[in-house]
Amino acid sequence: MTGEVLAGLALGLLLVAPPFLPPYFLEILISVMLFGYLGAAWNILGGYAGQFSFGHAAYFGIGAYTSTLLFLRLGVSPWLGMLAGGVLAAAFGLAAGYLSFRYGLRGPYFSLVTLAFAEMLRVIAVNTKAVGSSLGLVIPNREPAPVNFVFAGKLSYYYVILAMAVGAVWITRRVARSKLGYSLLAIRENEDAAEASGVDALGMKLRAMAISSFLTALGGTFYAQYFAYIDPTITFGPSVSIQGLLQAIVGGAGTVLGPVVGAFVLTPNPGHLVPAPGHPGLAATPPMNLLEVDAVTKRFGGLTAVSRFSLTVGAGEIVGLIGPNGAGKTTVFHLLSGFYAPSAGAIRFKGVSVVGAKPHAICRRGLARTFQIVQPFVNLSALENVMVGAFNRTGDVKAARQRALEVLDFVGLGARRDVLARELTLSDRKRLEMARGLATRPELLLLDEVMSGLNPTEIEEIIGLIRRIHAQGVSLLIIEHVMRAIMALSQRIVVLHHGEKIAEGRPAEVARDPTVVEAYLGEEA
Repeated sequence: MTGEVLAGLALGLLLVAPPFLPPYFLEILISVMLFGYLGAAWNILGGYAGQFSFGHAAYFGIGAYTSTLLFLRLGVSPWLGMLAGGVLAAAFGLAAGYLSFRYGLRGPYFSLVTLAFAEMLRVIAVNTKAVGSSLGLVIPNREPAPVNFVFAGKLSYYYVILAMAVGAVWITRRVARSKLGYSLLAIRENEDAAEASGVDALGMKLRAMAISSFLTALGGTFYAQYFAYIDPTITFGPSVSIQGLLQAIVGGAGTVLGPVVGAFVLTPNPGHLVPAPGHPGLAATPPMNLLEVDAVTKRFGGLTAVSRFSLTVGAGEIVGLIGPNGAGKTTVFHLLSGFYAPSAGAIRFKGVSVVGAKPHAICRRGLARTFQIVQPFVNLSALENVMVGAFNRTGDVKAARQRALEVLDFVGLGARRDVLARELTLSDRKRLEMARGLATRPELLLLDEVMSGLNPTEIEEIIGLIRRIHAQGVSLLIIEHVMRAIMALSQRIVVLHHGEKIAEGRPAEVARDPTVVEAYLGEEA
């Protein structure tokens, strides 16, 4: 069976199967298609021309921000904004390419220039209020309207990115079989010999740069519309560049289908593409409340840390709890988990009051937590740490060990199970604490700043882990200062300020609330 027949059969399966897949697997397919698309865009420059760009996130970000700003400021359809972003990215790509290629930058020198360009754009965006600064931009809730790139569910977004991926493969195939493609391959193998054979190396590389930049920017627009939220770290960060590059290299750089094959092999973590808060119909209404907090107050002498605070967390829900430092967020967690008793008010878990209950008793009822400053058992191994949590549900050592091994594999620490906790990195300690909580088999897990102190790649990995935890039926209440994570993960956000709740609602609504902007979000703007 020829490769073209196999490719046709695979495409047919990708067209027919998705409507029958669960939402989580559809989300994975969207992630695969997007990163396969980005790999194909990178492949034209890196695979065929041999010019390894480490900064393609620059063009991804240009596409995302251009289309989003045109829509938010001028009401321009994202479909037109997508083309505008592509043209602008191609112009920037030509400029960056000319300055590099004209002066003979090749190999690692060209790679470093592209990386620096993306980082420069990220820093500019972080410090520019007109584009949302470090907090980024939220695309507000809208009624489904295909003309505005808004669809009622994930399936339509999947078919859009599938069409884009197929288009990128078709363009790659056309390039590969053209004079441009043969010229680029010659340049990749030996640029001097190519020049001696009549190939205009500068001109050909600039054409590849323009095509690659244009296509990458279109991917940025898709990301912005699917996510309904962008910020500089997401769009200009190195993870986008590296993902696109890896798909092409793993699948076969310089081949037509290589990047798509690489995307399936690597299967990018769906945490990179979590459901966007701005999409209508994606957040399910919880059938019941697991946790009910009613007018809780906590005083320490003359200081009121939390005042008449109320909150609910439904079964299957992810709720974000945000606020400035000192707002009372961790105090709330201490109240919910039994480390503090409230001065007034009621706390019910699964309909039963837990006021006055000890932390271990609350844990046994199905509520587990992590700590803002990680608290592993430093002289125990990772496996032993998690076994302590597993004993919450069993007294049998063998059963506890088996549960701990399963959880360690789930959070990505299986290979480090025998390492002492004190020897783990901060990222691994965060995972370990989450694993210890998961080993108790919670129905509700409280996560207290599990992303603080982590780099962007580690944050993306934790976002993916949280999504996998939620997919297993665990409800989550999350305290976090990493706004892109909270905006992406939460179905509902509650805002604390000076111990009082000042706002509550869907992420896009909270981000636009003037009280929130003044009290919290505005501090970083």
